Amino acid sequence: TDWYPNMTRDSEQSIDPGRSWSLTFNNSLDHSTINKSLFKFEPEVNSLGIEHTKDNDQQIIIHNNSEPNTVYTLFIQSETLKDIYGQILRHNNSDNLIQFRVHDSAVIGDISGATGVIIMDPGVLDDPFYQFMVYNYSELTLRINQVKPEHYQPDLPCLRSYYYIYEDQEWYNKLPGEEFVNEVILTNCTPNEPKEIKIPLKPYLNKKSNTGQLIVLIEPTQKSWNECQSGDWQYRTVLSAWLQCTRLAVGMFFSPGSYILKVKQITWYEMFVPICS
Repeated sequence: TDWYPNMTRDSEQSIDPGRSWSLTFNNSLDHSTINKSLFKFEPEVNSLGIEHTKDNDQQIIIHNNSEPNTVYTLFIQSETLKDIYGQILRHNNSDNLIQFRVHDSAVIGDISGATGVIIMDPGVLDDPFYQFMVYNYSELTLRINQVKPEHYQPDLPCLRSYYYIYEDQEWYNKLPGEEFVNEVILTNCTPNEPKEIKIPLKPYLNKKSNTGQLIVLIEPTQKSWNECQSGDWQYRTVLSAWLQCTRLAVGMFFSPGSYILKVKQITWYEMFVPICS
């Protein structure tokens, strides 16, 4: 008799919660002798189901709703279970325990939010913020730099996507502009539940008008990456945006009969007073 997962093997010693287990026998089983009552587990297994099919008649599939970080021991009424030749199962539970180990649930981390060049809604500039979602990462590195148009670089992560991060890249070691924040923040996430986080921007903008331009860059720390998934940390997601915080509203229109986009009027948002037209 063999089974999966099997704690005595060098590999495949455990399995995810809720995934099915299997028992494999030397001979084809007599289907009429198979009954769920023959299989007893310690501790008890929730939602137990037994499957045996003609096309794979040497194997029994055990469906379950198993708990993480648990070892289940199976006891079979061997004198009742028979093969197609009428032979009973010869397995000594005391000498060779059939056990199924269930490991912890797989945890995958993720961050998502708006990227690229973002013109902030002037209506929120009294209390501006950058909003994003985090999933399972316990901590993140947050970087905020104040920038100007002359700091534009086409290879910045807020302007293009990177699927592999080299730490020796110029932008990674030093973002353009004046650095205001470069710190690790705790997310206090609940496992496997997305969480919304808002980063206040007011301290990094013009004190009188709450205007200016910022680069925000967010990424998982190597510690939180390792807690969530295995693999090369250089494949991590980097979330970045160039935020333009302005109180100017621009009215534009297409010139009839042409493909030229023209500016009709620039307005100071709060007063709705034209500045130029």
